Formats: sequence, structure tokens, C-alpha cells
Amino acid sequence: MATYEYQGLSGQGETVRGKIQAKSLHAARQLLQAQGYRIKQLKESRVKTKKKLKKGSPKLQDMVLLTRQLAAITKAGLPLIEGLTIVTDQIENLRLKKALDGVMEDVKSGEAFATALGKHPRVFDRFLVSMVRAGEASGMLDDVLSQVAEYLEKMNNLQKKVRSALTYPGFVLCFAFALIIFMGIQVIPQFVEMFEEMDAQLPLITRITIGFSNILRSYGIFLLIALIIGGFFLRKFLKTRRGKTMFDQLTLRIPKIGDLLKKVALAKFSRTLSTLLRSGVNIISAMEIVEETTGNVLYEQAVRNARISIQQGETIANPLNDREYFPIMIVKMIDIGERTGSLESMLAKVSEFYEEEVDIAVENITSLIEPMLIIFLGGAVGFIIVSIFLPMIRMIEQIS
Repeated sequence: MATYEYQGLSGQGETVRGKIQAKSLHAARQLLQAQGYRIKQLKESRVKTKKKLKKGSPKLQDMVLLTRQLAAITKAGLPLIEGLTIVTDQIENLRLKKALDGVMEDVKSGEAFATALGKHPRVFDRFLVSMVRAGEASGMLDDVLSQVAEYLEKMNNLQKKVRSALTYPGFVLCFAFALIIFMGIQVIPQFVEMFEEMDAQLPLITRITIGFSNILRSYGIFLLIALIIGGFFLRKFLKTRRGKTMFDQLTLRIPKIGDLLKKVALAKFSRTLSTLLRSGVNIISAMEIVEETTGNVLYEQAVRNARISIQQGETIANPLNDREYFPIMIVKMIDIGERTGSLESMLAKVSEFYEEEVDIAVENITSLIEPMLIIFLGGAVGFIIVSIFLPMIRMIEQIS
């Protein structure tokens, strides 16, 4: 198996370059063309480099790359074992690579691909295993893997959008608190001695600032220790069922942020259910998988109740209609899809709608939070500056 360096254009016209392993130059070109790449340059790599594998759980982007390459390889007609060998050699995550090594051994011994994947639940979730099982049963594994890759790309984009909406405010707030603490410990004490020499009645705002500085200097280390311990126990609590429920209830009530999280949950619900049904997974199993992938305890409970109602003979729309977390629009779309036999296509349209809504919500939150953060940071620093200079201005007025 040789390594080849390639450069070309993707289906969207973007420049792509990288390395791929194949038996021959012709086989490498076929694999790249199967992925939709238009190759400009392809040559054998002469440099032998040993990759340093990343530790920790595989990221969603790793799973996107894995499923996209497997889909291209199976569509090109290569045997599954050979495809797994090619993909495994390019994996950069240690845990994922070890899991794939185990999968290859099981497949070589005669086990089904889905069964082999199911032996590694910490790496390959139930959604992927169910999709692969449906693909193997229908003889359309390459198409199903393409659907999985498309689905994971959509989920990855959703995560990035939510992260971008929340990361910037978090960074600015951390910077603001760090600046305030620095001024309280290093800057304000330098003026305290001057104020003591003035021996004058200080304004209330100055006394508040000095008191804040004294607390930080005297008890700062204890506050930091308490904060670390509190954060540790809070993280432990949020991993419990009760903690997750309380956290999800709280976040969904936050203005703008809660609206964004609801739209993300609805987009994941409709996209996941649509993808599973389109691949041939039965509705009960699909609802069980959706229940595990909502990412929100409250939506998980709503989907669980809907699944139980479906098992008892209800339609999907009726139990969801009793939940405040599912807007009337999505319930009506599901109802129409059930009655017309086009449920998966209706769910796909719903997911597209909510993915667009997530884009709009992220833009709105960003445009709203930025001025609020600037006001907060400017107000906090301005408060400290005014409290320091106000006594000095009064002293100058008295002297003049």
C-alpha cells in the first residue's frame, strides 16, 4: 500500500490537497474521483512520516471523514476490508484507530460490519450502527454511508454555529473579570495610600471600590479555591440526571439563548429521524435512536413519551402535539407526512427550515451580545476609574 499526494478541486470548487493510500496510482485516482474531487496533481509521496495520533474521544469531524471515505471506497467497488484498511491508515485519533483495527478483525472473521461496529459503543454510536445495519440489509451500504456522512456534516455545522455564538461572549466575560481582578489587586492599592494621606471623607463609590480591593487581596486565594471546588462539584452534579434536567430547564428559559437551543434540538430531531427512516430503519428503533441524540433531557423525555404512544398505536404527531417543546408547525408537517406517506421528506424540509433558523438566531444573538458586553466591560472599568479619580478631583478643587 503506497501513499500518494494529491491536489485538486472539490465539488464546490474549493482547492483540496492531502494524502491518500492506495495500491496504485490508478486506484488512488479512482478513490479521489469517487469522493467528487477533480484531480490536478497526483504523485507518490516519497517522504515517510510517522503520524502522531491524537488521544481522547474522536471528534465529529473524524467521523465525517471516516464515513465519507468509506462511502467513496465502497461506491468505487473495493472490498470492505480493503476500504477499512485504507481508511484506518489515515485516521489520526488513537481511540478511533484502535476501534477500527478491532472492527477489521471481526469482519475478517465473518461478522457483519454493523455487528463489529456495535462492539465499540464508546466510539460508534447507535445511530451509525443502525444505519450501517440497514445499509447491509438493503445492499445499499455506499448510499447509506453517504447519508451518514451528510448527516454528520450537518450536525457538525450545527455544533460550530452554537459554539461560535457562545464562545465569543464567554471569552470577553473572562477577559473582563480578569481585568477587574487585576485592577483590584494591583492598581487600586497604589491609590489607597494616597487617599489615606489625604485624610478626607471618601465618596461612597470609592469606598466600595477599596472594599472590593481589600476583599480580593485578603481572601482572593480562598475565593479561588472555593470557585475551583464549587466548579468541580457543579460539573459532577450536571452529569447526573437531575442536574442535566435542571440545567436544560434553565438554559431553555434564557432569552434568545433558549430559543437558539430549542431550534438546534428540533433541527437534530427532524434531521436524525428523517435520515433513519430514509435508510429503512423502523419507526420504533428510529425514535429510540433519536431519543439518545437530542442532546437535551427535556426533548429526550418528549421523544420517549412519543415512542411509547406510537407503540400503543398512536401516530407520531399526536403525542408530540401535547408537548410545549414542539411548535405547531413541526407537528402539522409530521401529521401531513404521515397521512401522505412522505414522512421522511417532510422531516427533511423541517430540518432545513430549523437549520436556517439556527443561522438567523446565531446572527441575532451575536449582534445583541456584542454591544451588551462592551457596555458591561466599559461600565465595570469606568466605575473603577471614576471611583479612583473622583477623590483626586475633589482634592485639586480644594487646593485651587
